[in-house]
Amino acid sequence: MKLRNTFLLALVFCFLSETTTAQSVTVGYAPPAKHAAEFGLTVGYAANYGDIDNRPGFGIGLHYRKALDYLWSVRVEGNYLGLNGENDEQTIEYSTSVLGLSVHGIMTLNNLRYDGPKKTNIYALFGGGVNSISPDVTSSIVTDPDSYTKASVQAGVGFAFKINNKFNVAIETMGIRPFGKDNDLVDGFAGNDNDFINYTTIRFNFNIGQREGIKEPLYWASPFEDIMKDIAELKARPKFDLTDEDQDGVVDMWDQDTATPAGAKVDAKGNVVDSDGDGVPDYKDKEPYSAPGYTVNGEGVAQIPTPDYITEGDVNKIVDAKLKDYDLTNSSANAAVSWFLPNVNFSSNSYNIGRSEYEKLHQIGRVIKENPQMNFVVRGYTDQAASENYNNVLSYNRAAAAIDHLVNTYNIPRNRLVLQWGGEAENIIPSNKSAVNRRVEIGVAKAGDAEMGRPNGPDAGVGSFKGNKSGY
Repeated sequence: MKLRNTFLLALVFCFLSETTTAQSVTVGYAPPAKHAAEFGLTVGYAANYGDIDNRPGFGIGLHYRKALDYLWSVRVEGNYLGLNGENDEQTIEYSTSVLGLSVHGIMTLNNLRYDGPKKTNIYALFGGGVNSISPDVTSSIVTDPDSYTKASVQAGVGFAFKINNKFNVAIETMGIRPFGKDNDLVDGFAGNDNDFINYTTIRFNFNIGQREGIKEPLYWASPFEDIMKDIAELKARPKFDLTDEDQDGVVDMWDQDTATPAGAKVDAKGNVVDSDGDGVPDYKDKEPYSAPGYTVNGEGVAQIPTPDYITEGDVNKIVDAKLKDYDLTNSSANAAVSWFLPNVNFSSNSYNIGRSEYEKLHQIGRVIKENPQMNFVVRGYTDQAASENYNNVLSYNRAAAAIDHLVNTYNIPRNRLVLQWGGEAENIIPSNKSAVNRRVEIGVAKAGDAEMGRPNGPDAGVGSFKGNKSGY
């Protein structure tokens, strides 16, 4: 009895003392956001130590365990225990069924220091539960007690071995002590000793969690693991050295050419620059940007052959040869020219030149002045709105107005301009009032083109037009 009590006191003391140490280790370190829980299947040996000598019993159960941090976790467990015993005289024999539900606080003992990734997990547990106890006693001197339900205090230790990240196997022993005045009736006999249940098990534990991002429970990890990895990475980093032996602006630890000549331009890796890719570095190249496609000499200068240009004298000879058969000053050459200049258009029953036509006359005047060897025909036309005699005079007046503008504005000699009139005879559009028909055409004069005098008819193009086709 003293041994059992000592065992329980030692477990409680260990539990409380390690709690203080664990809190000082985990303060300020946040656990990972995702970690797995544990689901376990339990089978084992069960025995009751009381007034009646025990015989080996058995137990089975299920549990669910969830980590609170790297040291602490909570386990909810359900068990069924079958307990047996008899006295030496075999006058009392009992068989007791215990159905229990318990909650345990568990502390991972080997997470107080970091020795690298763990393959084992040593832990202590303390908690309580509710047990339904049903004794069945065979005896001539003991009355068979009724079933009863009692709370219990529970404590134990365990050792787990990792098979892989999702499965581990544990061996655990746990003591169960019912509370109250009936705590001595587990074996059905009220004697001098309080009954004490021992449950030693093999536990098959499975880590469960999300399919993606699943991690082991935190009691298999360590708060120091990430810190130690960071420290190891820092130690493995090369020492930062700013030495630059060739003084090219790239430190030696990154310089691919630590013997660059003084003053040479280098790239970010410390190699000398060859801007035009001709094989001669810029610091030796007299032509750092040589024309592509040519060979270079030892100084990087492109060897471009002298081009065979056509000189201005050659061009003049070619032009002279082509023009030798043409003489624009004689009548035969003039007769060959048959191009026309823009038409000048007029308002209905008017020979006044509108401002919109000044640009056309400007271009016409420029061409006439630039070709002094040529004479030009200025020929007027009308639409079919009036009589033929009226339209003849109106077309004459329009041609005369265009000639006066060219002579007075651009100083063109009057004798270079040949006035002719066409009336309504050559309409471009068969319409009585089309603006296209009210026009003056100007073209190069040909041999035989002669000045035409004013036709017979009334004055035209002054004031308002009144009359009809046949009478005016």
